[in-house]
Amino acid sequence: MPIMAKLLTAAGLLFLTCTANADRFLAVYDDGSVLTGGSLNNTFGWSALTNAPSIGDLPIVKEGTNLRCIRDLQNPRRLSGPCIVMANGDILPGQIVGVERTRAEASFEESLLVRMAPPLVSWNEESSILHVRLDRVARIVSDASNLQELPPGTVKLADGRSVEFQAFRWGEKEYRLLTKDDVVRGPYSGLKDFHARLIDRWSAIQEDIHTPCPDPKSPLVRIELPNGAVLTCKRTLYVELGHNVLAVQPAWAYSGIRFDTGEVTSRSYRSLDEIPLTLLESTTLSQHSFTGFEWRWKRNRNVRGGILHSGALSSAQGLGTHSYSAIAFELPPSARLFSTWIGLDQGVGDGGCVRCSIYGDIEEGKPLWQGSHLRGSDPPVYIDKLNIEGFKRLILVTDFGHEGRPEGADPMDLRDEVDWIEPMVELSPVPRHEMKTAPVQALQQLASWKIPDGMLDNPIPTVALDHWYRQWTRSVFLNVPEEIRIKRQVAVSKTNAWFQLSASRSRQGVGGHELIVMANNELLETLSWTLLGRDATGRKDLRNLTTERVPAGTLHVEDYSLGKFEGQTVDLEVILRPVGNTGKHPLPLLNLRGLNLRSIVIDSPDGTSSIKPDVALSSLKPISSPSPEGPILLQAGRLINGQPLKIYDCRFNDGFGVPPGSELTYALDSDWGRFVAVIGHVWEAKGSTGPFEILLDGESHWKSTGRFIWNSRGNQIDISIPPGKKSITLKLSPNGGYGAWAEAGFMRAPR
Repeated sequence: MPIMAKLLTAAGLLFLTCTANADRFLAVYDDGSVLTGGSLNNTFGWSALTNAPSIGDLPIVKEGTNLRCIRDLQNPRRLSGPCIVMANGDILPGQIVGVERTRAEASFEESLLVRMAPPLVSWNEESSILHVRLDRVARIVSDASNLQELPPGTVKLADGRSVEFQAFRWGEKEYRLLTKDDVVRGPYSGLKDFHARLIDRWSAIQEDIHTPCPDPKSPLVRIELPNGAVLTCKRTLYVELGHNVLAVQPAWAYSGIRFDTGEVTSRSYRSLDEIPLTLLESTTLSQHSFTGFEWRWKRNRNVRGGILHSGALSSAQGLGTHSYSAIAFELPPSARLFSTWIGLDQGVGDGGCVRCSIYGDIEEGKPLWQGSHLRGSDPPVYIDKLNIEGFKRLILVTDFGHEGRPEGADPMDLRDEVDWIEPMVELSPVPRHEMKTAPVQALQQLASWKIPDGMLDNPIPTVALDHWYRQWTRSVFLNVPEEIRIKRQVAVSKTNAWFQLSASRSRQGVGGHELIVMANNELLETLSWTLLGRDATGRKDLRNLTTERVPAGTLHVEDYSLGKFEGQTVDLEVILRPVGNTGKHPLPLLNLRGLNLRSIVIDSPDGTSSIKPDVALSSLKPISSPSPEGPILLQAGRLINGQPLKIYDCRFNDGFGVPPGSELTYALDSDWGRFVAVIGHVWEAKGSTGPFEILLDGESHWKSTGRFIWNSRGNQIDISIPPGKKSITLKLSPNGGYGAWAEAGFMRAPR
C-alpha cells in the first residue's frame, strides 16, 4: 500500500493534529476520515450515541463508520500534583486519605480512599472521596509532572530515601514496608513515589475487556481530562446525570466518578480484541548512548517527556525511545497480531538516523520485522498486523543507523528520538471459562439458601445500576420461568435484622418478576417503595418488589425489618413469581443483585454490633432534662410514654427515646474519655428526626449530618471528650420526631 494511503488509513487509530485555530474539535473514524470544527454540540445522550452529537453543523455519528476518537485540541491534558496510577494504565489525580475496611452492604472490599482533584467528584456529588480497589493500585506519585520509570518493589520517601521492599501493608492511616533488614512505617503523605512489587496488569486489562455490561460488544472508552485523569470503561456503562454531566465507573473503582462533559479533553475508542502494548509489563534489556547522555524510554510520551508527534501523527498512546534501546514486553497467551507506526519525533526536525526492528522472545537471529534507515525527513512507517502468535515476549529495538548511513544524516546518535505511535496488540477471542471476572455477590449469598435444583445451572454475569450506593454493581441473570421459592433459617439479632433485596430484569421480554418476602409464613411489608418513589402505576402502597415496574438494568431495592423477631430463629423465604407475561413473548430474565442480611447499626467498629459503654447513661442522674413538653422522666429502654425504645423495629433495652427539642445534661467524670451511643429515628414516630448535637460545657462539640426517617438504620457514634470538661449536653433538634439515644454512655479513658 502506498505510504499516503497508509497514512490516511491510520487516521482511524490516531489523534491527528489540527493546524487551523478555528478547528478546536477533531473526530476520527476507522475508515480514515476526519471531522473538524469549532464547536461540539448535542452531547447529551452520547453514551449510546443516540442523540446525534455534532461538530459544528455536522453529525458525529456516521453510517458505515465507527467513531475512533474525538478530541478537544485546545484543551490538552496536563498531569501534575499527586496521583494514583492503576494497573490498567489509568490515572486518578488526587490525594490518599487512608484505607477503609470492607463495606459488604455496598459491595466494597478493603479500599483505598482517594480525595479526587477537581473537577472530579463522586457520583452523588456529596464529596470528592472515591473508594479504589487496592489490588489495582500500581503507583502512588506525589508529583506527577515528573513521572519517571521506577523498578517494581521500590518506594521513594519524602525524606529522600529510596527503599526496596519485600511486602507492603495498607494500614488505615499509615503504611508499613517490610525490607530485608527492617520495617519502615509512616503516613501516606510521606510517600513520594510508590511502585507496587507485584502488578497484575494482564488481569486488570482482562477485567476491562470482560466487565459485564448491557451491551456485550460495547467498545472500551479511554477518557482524558485536563487535570491529567485517564479513565477507561465500557461505553454503555456511562451514566448521564443531567445535561452535560457524566458519571463513569472504571473496573478499579467501587463507585462512579462524576464530571462535566465540557471538561473532557479526549475520548478514544478501541474494540474488545485489542490492547495498547504500553499497558503490558516491560523489561529494559539494553539502553545506552554514544554521546553519553541518558535517554530513558517513556510510556505515552516522547523521550523528552512531551507528546508523541511524528509527521502528521499524534497520539496519547505509545512509546518514546532513543538509540540504542531494546525493550521487552510480556505478551498475553491470546496475542496474535501487532500494528504500530514508527517515526522520528517532530522535535528533531529533519535530523536523526535510526534503524528499528522487532523480535519475538529473544533479541537474536532474524527479526520478525526490520526497517530501513529512518530520518526525521521521512514519514512514519506503518507496520500492519505483524504475526506474533505463539510468542511470550515482543522486543522493540531502536538501533543506531551507522551502517549504510544515508549521505548528510546526523552522525553517531544525535537526535535519534523515535516515537512508536499506537502500538496495538490484537487478541484472539478468550473462551468464557478462561475469563477473569470478580465474584458476583448474589451467587455468593445464594450459597447459604436452600434453592431448587437447576436454578443456578446457567447464570449469566451482568451489571445493574444501583442508585442506592451510586455504583454499577455486578449481578447475575437467572432464568425463572415459573414460581420458585428459596429459603433459609436466620437467628435474628440486631446484627442481621435488616434484610435488603435488590433485583431488576433483562431488556428482552415482556413482564417481570414479583419478589415476596415471608418470615415464619408471615408476609413482610417492604419499608421502601422504590428508589424511583412510585411504581409505573402511581401506587405508593407496594408490599413486594416487582421488577416489571422499573427500567431494565436499574436495580429495584426494597428493605425489610426482621426486628420484631429478634432473639428468635425464623424461616425466611423469598418467592420469585413471574408476572405480567402475555404468553406471546419471552419472559425477561431475572437480574438478581443481592439478598443482604445486615446490621441495623451502621458505623460500628466491627460493622455489625454496637459499642457497649463502660458506664451506661441510664445509671446516671441528669443535671437537667428539659423539653418542649416539660421535664423528661427518663425510663431505660423506653420512650417517655412508656412505649419500648425501638430503631428499625428492633428493641433497645438501654438508653432513652426523647421528644424533639429535648436537652439532657450530665456532669462528667475525669475518668471518662469518650461518649458512645446509637442514634436514630424512633420506630413508628412521626416525621423525620435530627440533627443530634453534643455540647461540652455549653459549647457545641459534635453534630450529626442529615436527618433520620422511619426506615433509617441507627448510627453508632463514638465522640472523644477532651480532658478538663465538666458537663455534657445531649441535644435533639426541635424540628422533627422522637429520637433515640440508645445504648448510650461513657468509655473510660486508658490509663
